[in-house]
Amino acid sequence: MPIKSGIHGYGSVAKLLHWLTVAAIAAQFPIGYRLHHRDSGAPGDGVSGPLSLQGLHIAVGLTILTLALTRTLWRVSTTLPPWADYLSGLERTIESVNEKVLLTLLFVIPGTGFLFLVADAPFALHVSAQLAFLCALTVHVGLVLRHTVVHRNRNLSRML
Repeated sequence: MPIKSGIHGYGSVAKLLHWLTVAAIAAQFPIGYRLHHRDSGAPGDGVSGPLSLQGLHIAVGLTILTLALTRTLWRVSTTLPPWADYLSGLERTIESVNEKVLLTLLFVIPGTGFLFLVADAPFALHVSAQLAFLCALTVHVGLVLRHTVVHRNRNLSRML
């Protein structure tokens, strides 16, 4: 498989960065949920320092931020593969805008978390960014599933 994306499809680096980001986000949400609810009667870790639940949440957040920066730099240094023929013009526009929204939120969410920690920014700002991310993610996954499951265009295989 070629390293860079091109007419053949997505390259190995784009796929690796995509799935590492997915894995980091999939890990981060339950960590953040548990961190938020540890003081409300749910069992918490009760440990402070870098090995605490908060330390883990920060480490995964920094990982996501690093992946977002790496993806952005990789994205500007290589071309995208051509659009799948079966995507309509509207779907292409939606996916193009949605990609930018998702990538932007990969910077905004850790940023609002950092502001919450160091500048006492409202926690609702961090949660709102996460909700916006989940909405954009729903659009992305919905489009992929529409063309993978409903229309059987093998859309997901483009990123596997």
